[in-house]
Amino acid sequence: MNLARRSAHPRWLAIAVALLAIAPYLPSLGGGFVFDDQLQIAENDLILSLRNLPLFFGADVWAAIGVPYSSYYRPLMYTTFAIETALAGPVPWIFRTTNVFLHAGVCLAMLALMRRAGGSLIAAAIGAALFAVHPMHAEVVAWPSARPDLLMALFAVCAAIVYLGAPVERGPSFGRFLAVGALIMLSLFAKESGVAAPVLLGAVVLMRSERTIPFGRIGHGLSASLPYVALVAVFLGIRGLAIRVPGMPPLVGNDPLRFPFPNWSDAILHVLAIAGRYLGSMLVPIEASFFRVPSWEHVAWGLSVVPLGLAAVLASPWSRAAAWLAFGFLAIGVQSTGIPSAGYLSQRYAYLPSLGVCAALGEAIAALCFATAASPVRRRAGYAAVAVLLVAWTALLVPRSLEWADEKTLWRAAFPRDDDSPAVLTNYAYLLVDEGRAAEAIPLFRRVDTLEPGSWAAPHGEANALVALGRFREAIPLYRKGIERAPMIPQLRQALAAAYEDLGDYEQARKVYLEALELFPESSLSHGMVGTVLAKAGSDAEALGYIDTALRIRPDDPRLLANRAILLARLGRLDEAIAANEQMLDEPLLAAEAEYNLAILYDRYRPDPARALAHYEAALRRRPDRTNAGEVRARIEALHKDLERSTP
Repeated sequence: MNLARRSAHPRWLAIAVALLAIAPYLPSLGGGFVFDDQLQIAENDLILSLRNLPLFFGADVWAAIGVPYSSYYRPLMYTTFAIETALAGPVPWIFRTTNVFLHAGVCLAMLALMRRAGGSLIAAAIGAALFAVHPMHAEVVAWPSARPDLLMALFAVCAAIVYLGAPVERGPSFGRFLAVGALIMLSLFAKESGVAAPVLLGAVVLMRSERTIPFGRIGHGLSASLPYVALVAVFLGIRGLAIRVPGMPPLVGNDPLRFPFPNWSDAILHVLAIAGRYLGSMLVPIEASFFRVPSWEHVAWGLSVVPLGLAAVLASPWSRAAAWLAFGFLAIGVQSTGIPSAGYLSQRYAYLPSLGVCAALGEAIAALCFATAASPVRRRAGYAAVAVLLVAWTALLVPRSLEWADEKTLWRAAFPRDDDSPAVLTNYAYLLVDEGRAAEAIPLFRRVDTLEPGSWAAPHGEANALVALGRFREAIPLYRKGIERAPMIPQLRQALAAAYEDLGDYEQARKVYLEALELFPESSLSHGMVGTVLAKAGSDAEALGYIDTALRIRPDDPRLLANRAILLARLGRLDEAIAANEQMLDEPLLAAEAEYNLAILYDRYRPDPARALAHYEAALRRRPDRTNAGEVRARIEALHKDLERSTP
């Protein structure tokens, strides 16, 4: 359809932009949980109940899994996760689907904002379409745990739309002023990167300003954004009270709060280089790297792009395209003040700034090719340029989104590109362990220790690899080294206790599990682990108490349900054991084991050969490849003979 004629049908244009935003991610919707998803969603007990919503606003993002403190504050992320879990359970598809719809919402909001900022329909359409398929968005949209960036961007753009609902020369009414403030606060509660929201507001006010003097337009944008900059200070105060950690750098364990650069001039140089690196990657999104430590060799080339960003800032009063590009550069610059200490460069930091880059491209293409006096040749060139960009970017986007749909695919793809990234090295090494290649993983964990001296992840990972090789005693000192480096992380003690459990030292395992439980008493996993080791030590009654406590926190956990049914049988509470196993028959993951347990109960504890036979046969039908299939078949044959002999 001719874009010039679409102006009569903006509704259809909006539908087209939304479909363009959704379509590239459809293949990834069937993916699983990836990276932080496992801890923040699958094993997060707090999102299982909407009653926990207030807790999300009074703690940092890792408190839900027992990490003692960090400066990641994401209350709206967990709020949405809890709502989704209430609707469908902690299953990957709903979180992935929500992300895709949020992305479509940001694209539509961008379309509306460009129009309100004075852009033509064709410029807004091109900008929103490019944003919809930008390859750097794969990480944000296809990774459920990147939800904060989507929420942050959506609220920031909506705040700017609401502000422009009134003539900018007159300024917003008091009610509109408060509404904009509320939206910016929501953006900040989604992610601290919402500090870029006032920058966006200032940029669009500059574009709409009717002041004739260029610096007057800059001043107009600054005066509009300054009250909301003050609001950022209010948010930081709330955040500081909630998580009790001053400053922005993320902290885990007992890592000290420290300035990551030797001096301020070095810090400013790094921030400029990082901002330029992101700007270059947003304009030419060929690079697929992510999770890199922002060492100088990775960001130095960004200095070559800084002059373009500075030129855009200077030209912003005269050019809409320059003003949008200036927003992208300044936004990533503002965010970059926290990126160096965050430890990793990541493509999700580009999500909101890339809105400015895509809008700038839309304005530039529209001005060059679709102005009123543009020749037919120029228009055809404009159509061709847009089509080429959309096709090329979509071709880059789809495979990247599929990488984020599968844990193994992600780290296999990341390792060749980012083999100096501690995050990539660690996760690729764990992938090798899972694949039975633990010996190959050990050198990678040791390399992580050289890249991040003092990190708990390296000795912990090497210990896990040794455990996979059956070298439990060698693993224990490494687990203890990880605990020394981060003594407040309960998962480290859980792994150490599991090593003792594998060695058969149940008393030492119980002791260390209880230490982990003391650190994180709200964890169903911690209670369940204590219950399991007590059961192995023969303390069945005490073990059942811990299992019951764990089930109160996570009532549908299949491992807990199975262990509880076994303990009930061992304690002689046969009616309860039978009832517990019959309840498990409705769970696909538990049904085969429940059938087998019922067969044992009716075979050994409450003799009923007919029922035992029926359950043995059902257990074998449900899982014919079970490890003791030969024993089960032999018992089935014996029961058949017993029943034949007992039949008159």
